[in-house]
Amino acid sequence: MYPILLELGPITISSLWLFISLAFVAGSLLFGRLAHKNRLNIDIIAGSGFKILLSTLVVSRAVFVITHIPLFFYAMDFGVVFDLFRIWDKGMSFWGAVAGFLWALYSITKKHGVPFQKWLDLFALSLSGSFIIGTVGTFLDGVNYGRATSLPWGVTFESPIVKYAVPIHPTQIYALLYSVIITILLLRLYREKRGNLDGMIFEYGVFLYAGFRFVEEFFRGDDVMSLFGIIRVPQIIALAVAVFMGRHLYKKRGHGENNEPLQRSYLLRIFTTFFSKARSSRSIEKKPIEQISEINHETKPTSTVS
Repeated sequence: MYPILLELGPITISSLWLFISLAFVAGSLLFGRLAHKNRLNIDIIAGSGFKILLSTLVVSRAVFVITHIPLFFYAMDFGVVFDLFRIWDKGMSFWGAVAGFLWALYSITKKHGVPFQKWLDLFALSLSGSFIIGTVGTFLDGVNYGRATSLPWGVTFESPIVKYAVPIHPTQIYALLYSVIITILLLRLYREKRGNLDGMIFEYGVFLYAGFRFVEEFFRGDDVMSLFGIIRVPQIIALAVAVFMGRHLYKKRGHGENNEPLQRSYLLRIFTTFFSKARSSRSIEKKPIEQISEINHETKPTSTVS
């Protein structure tokens, strides 16, 4: 696609870093606006901006290195050590970034004695909106690409970082679409709660993102560490997070006085529908055309649903 948007002499503007920067600015503005609207002191966070940034970058990079060991430890020399700190090579982990940010946020809120859950909800709303912008950059750059496909919406990337020369799944667009869905659902939940920030928005956001990310990994084609050469490590992480958070939500919201059936059933219905459609699409793609035609020929509809 367009990994480089503009070159002015020694200045090179990368599409990925441009949209990540735009996503960061947009997320920060939304975060500040929501904090002001909910009467939270944003100066507490702004005053520790460097700590948050450093924690986010360090943990994000560390997790990426751990999950991509063959890319770094190919030789034992000083160059390998230098590569570990080259964060401009686009090697960052989303889960690591979230973990680093949350650790910094927790330590800050604990130090100042403010509710951690309130800030978590604002963070979830801001982050989901930032994803929508950031995924545009990943698509233009070609990172986080998918595996080969024969589906009509497959795209071809002319990029040295993409190992396929045939149409592939536009997984970046898939990520954009489910980011929009998550943002809409969380904003709706935020309006229904009417400012009652108790961490519920964050919990649903993590659950939904982990679930969607687990499905997305079935279509990803970029190289990451895997178990037995089959199961991708990011997929294992996403599944573990989704199961843990789903169980937590069931125990916390499914029983007791805080039961909220409307939000629970609405959000889970959206997620399970997406999951079932994604699996159906993948299974159909793998079947030979002749087999599909034969099945369609032998199967006759018995009723029409309108």
